[in-house]
Amino acid sequence: MQKIPHLITYIFIIALIALSSQLAPKLTSQLDVSYSKISSLRPETIKTLAQYKEPVTITLYVDKENSTNSGFETLLQRYADASPLFKYSIISIEQRPDLAQSEAVTAPVELVLKHKLAARRIQNAITERAITIALQSLLRGSQETLFFLADHNERSINGEQLHDYSLLANILFQRGMQLSSYSLVKFENFADNVKSIIVPGPTTDYRPQEVEQLAKFINRGGNALFLLEDTTTNNLLKFLEKEFGITLKKPTLIELDDPDKTGLVIGFGNQELPITKELRTFLLFFQPREITTSTVNSWTAKKMIVTKQGAVLGYEFSRSLASTDSEQKVYIVSDADIFANKYIQSGANLLLANNLFNTVLGEVSSLNLETPALPDQTMENEISPLKSLFLFIFALGFIVYGLMIWWKRSRAYHNGKETPTTKSS
Repeated sequence: MQKIPHLITYIFIIALIALSSQLAPKLTSQLDVSYSKISSLRPETIKTLAQYKEPVTITLYVDKENSTNSGFETLLQRYADASPLFKYSIISIEQRPDLAQSEAVTAPVELVLKHKLAARRIQNAITERAITIALQSLLRGSQETLFFLADHNERSINGEQLHDYSLLANILFQRGMQLSSYSLVKFENFADNVKSIIVPGPTTDYRPQEVEQLAKFINRGGNALFLLEDTTTNNLLKFLEKEFGITLKKPTLIELDDPDKTGLVIGFGNQELPITKELRTFLLFFQPREITTSTVNSWTAKKMIVTKQGAVLGYEFSRSLASTDSEQKVYIVSDADIFANKYIQSGANLLLANNLFNTVLGEVSSLNLETPALPDQTMENEISPLKSLFLFIFALGFIVYGLMIWWKRSRAYHNGKETPTTKSS
């Protein structure tokens, strides 16, 4: 009979352990003890989520090679925890090829976000920045159009040649971005709805009136990306020098990075700049030139792409616009080949293109999704209320059970001491 209480104790402990193992996965939460909250959504993302009033479905399609990457689910769970309107699912492309085909999934890792009748896609680079940009785009319902200038033998978004941009255009279109060619020769000026332009490597000279229209576009607050060529003409270069203080140094950087004289040069994104912070590998260029600048006209210049020798291949120029309480962004890259069909899938070229074009569209002008580089000085408990209640009950159960055992043993001890006295009387 004395073994029964011990048996009950063991059964009780085993039951508690079994209960914990069953409930713990259902009560998952994240304990972010870092001062900079590297395991939490950025405040800008939380603000974006708060604007949603109707459900958003997020479906992640992964192939077999990427199915074991738990980082995807961890990131998506943060969105689901932040708002009950966000529901996600992860689907294996090999196990459900019918669903992948119905959604026109073409990448090994592809995220599809749907809100009402609109949808946005993200391929391969599934990051908080990319998801939040897509969510902002869904909120607007319709996107701004990104206009590519097409009068001076530029790279074509419809051309199939190796130097053209059709592969990039198709990828960006799949991700929900609206692209269009634009002719200054035909329209003579920029229409009011043109807010973002790409100048993709012109090789014939700009007329003075076209340069004047470019200047007006920049002065009215338009965002732009200038992709230059070895043969970029004098009038455009003079405008860029006057507006941004840039010059292109000759000769090319072949001597620096390319001892075999193939023309290929390796560059790297500035890890302190939000637009290039996510670039974890190299950028491939073909015969770029080094850019130098002496900033003018209230622009703030930041190095965006550099070689291992320190030569700058790309700059970000920004300034605040008091009239619209926003920030204007202009980017200058010394080689248009970086986004050509031949090189777009090399290194981090495609990811840079995605970040640049989204920023030029103004979709991330108000976002700062950087992780602050601050020392970890405090610890804040972010355990959910439900899990806190479970842990409290679990601990309380042990305390109560311990008190019960103490009370029973104490009672048995005192009863045992009194029994001989009772018998002798």
